Formats: sequence, C-alpha cells, structure tokens
Amino acid sequence: MREEISVEDLKLCILALWKKKLLVVAATIFTTLVGLILTFDAKIVNSYSAKTTVYSVSVSSASDTSAPSISNYTDIITSKKVCERAAAIVGTNSGLDASAIQQMVGVSAVNDSIISISAYSTDPDLAVDVSNALAEAFVREATSMAGNDSIRILDAATSSYLTNDGRKDVLSKRVMFAMIGGVLSAGWIVAKELISREIRTVGQCVGDNEDEILGLIPKM
Repeated sequence: MREEISVEDLKLCILALWKKKLLVVAATIFTTLVGLILTFDAKIVNSYSAKTTVYSVSVSSASDTSAPSISNYTDIITSKKVCERAAAIVGTNSGLDASAIQQMVGVSAVNDSIISISAYSTDPDLAVDVSNALAEAFVREATSMAGNDSIRILDAATSSYLTNDGRKDVLSKRVMFAMIGGVLSAGWIVAKELISREIRTVGQCVGDNEDEILGLIPKM
C-alpha cells in the first residue's frame, strides 16, 4: 500500500468502483436476500405506553402554599410497596409481580402539583391497566402517609399509544444487511486499488516536489 494517498489514487478508486459497479450491486442484492430470508419469520413486537396523571389538591390551592410539592413523592411510586399493591390491583392473571412492574413504570413531574405515571408494555391493554393501578396504589399510599386525601387521580388512562413499531425494527435489520453487502464489496475494491503497486497514470508518479517525468516504461 502506498505511503501517501494522492488525489490521483482517489480518482482511480472512483474509476474502479464505476467499472465494477455491477459487482457492488450484486453483493448488495445477495446480502439483501440473506436479510430477507433471516427476517422472514421474525416476530413483530410493538411497544405501547399508557399515561395516568395524579395531582395534589393542597398544592393546587393558592390558599395553601405550605404543602410539600407532589414531585417529592415520585420515588414512592416506584417503591416495592406501591408496586406490590399495583400488582395486586392488576390481578394475578397478569403474571406481574412488583419487580416486573418496576421495570414497566416511568414517572415524571409535570409541575409542583401534577405527576405523570406511565407504564410500558408490549400489550396495549396491560399498559393501561398497570398505569391506572400504579396511580391508584400511589394515591392509597400517599393518603396513608399524609393522613388525608389531598392527592388524587386527575386523568386515568383509557387507551395506550404506540411507542415502538416492531415493523421498523425488522426493516432496519434488512437495510443493515443490504448495506453490509454494498459497503464490504466497495471497500474491497478500493483497498485492492490502493494496495496495488501498478502505476496507471503519470500523476501517480509525481510527488510533492513535482519532479519532472520524462516517460514511463510499460511492463511487457
């Protein structure tokens, strides 16, 4: 391989790619077919999310500014105790325990008085059930801790929405297989061109000092 890659070398690489474009196309088609075969029976797995919001009556009231922000309670929602209670509300038929629900939950504070509780699942209906169960379990726990019913459910989840389309995952894998064929074949052609010691043009013999070339002796 030459110590330095010149502009002339790059031109020859592009020319070599153009001359062997059918090889690149054939390699791309081949790996694309391999990808189609390997992903033909791939299971389409979609992910869904459902969201329930809870709020604090005290914080929402302008007359009570001393009440703690509901955002201070976000860690309670993901606690084992609340998740165990949520699992009981969902029911044993779901096959969920506290640990499984902890992996499904996402919590964010909208503001000082509202918390958003999200549940993620491959089952759209289960996402709704878990989201509402977590909200209910949290309200019960907060009521027990505060000794009042200042924290309540604002909007219960009624439906879920798609967060990850499994068909796109399969498509991305097929595109990756197609790119592998094209990139590897093109890389092989370029590498072969750069490694070659053959001189094809006068420009390849001219260095930085631009020495004058009188002529080239072809290999017979």
